[in-house]
Amino acid sequence: SPIQTTATDSYGKWGFEIVYAQAIRVTIYAKFPGDPDFIGASTDRYGVGVGMLTETWQVSESAHDGLSAEEREEFDTTIADPTIGHSPHRHLFHYFSNVVLPSKCVIKSAYMIVYYHGKSNRGATTKIFADDQPRPPVPTNYFDHMRRTRTTNNVPWERPWPDSRGWLRSPDIKVIIQELVDKYSYSDGAPISILWDDYTDYDWTRIYHYDHAPEYAPKLEITYTPAPHVLTVESTPSGVPVTLDGTPIGSTPVEAQVYE
Repeated sequence: SPIQTTATDSYGKWGFEIVYAQAIRVTIYAKFPGDPDFIGASTDRYGVGVGMLTETWQVSESAHDGLSAEEREEFDTTIADPTIGHSPHRHLFHYFSNVVLPSKCVIKSAYMIVYYHGKSNRGATTKIFADDQPRPPVPTNYFDHMRRTRTTNNVPWERPWPDSRGWLRSPDIKVIIQELVDKYSYSDGAPISILWDDYTDYDWTRIYHYDHAPEYAPKLEITYTPAPHVLTVESTPSGVPVTLDGTPIGSTPVEAQVYE
């Protein structure tokens, strides 16, 4: 992506907005402190510029996907091919244990991806939420699962369901993931627990879980744009302080200085 620059007079600011780069080197040239006749800056960028990135995570343990059934208050994390819907209403969770997303990133799209195995009649009428807390633990019983605080945003996943088996993407759930990213940190990796709820009638939709076969476990796919970085170089008689995203990273009172 191009680096955008702005500049004013010799005591103004030189700003470099780095849309995204894997690596950046900035070389700052200035006359010695107290000499107002010349102040300037030049940049060299190294590495491949990246616009949008897509990452995929998959349920990785038997205990990380499961089913809760109302009325009998059942809870099962070993079922191989659960149904959502049915009677009593059945609700699923899919736990992705280490989702890594940069701070302040913009979510462009997000999908829960499941291996679809069939339906009754027209299939279930469902809604997708996420567990609304930082670093949620894995649900351990029916009440724990059903009493989790859901995100404000949810996405309906309703009929029609297909007639053939295979991998199936949910509707776009980016509003759910963006809500989480705006509230909690995923820069060092943190869990995201998708809560998939049934809410009407008795038709069902069947999918595969981890215990059918690990390769058929549910997935989470997220496409995002990293937040822009802003480098500011401000000339003063005593030097050239430099900040990156508002944080001081150095100062140069000499002829030239390199920041990488």
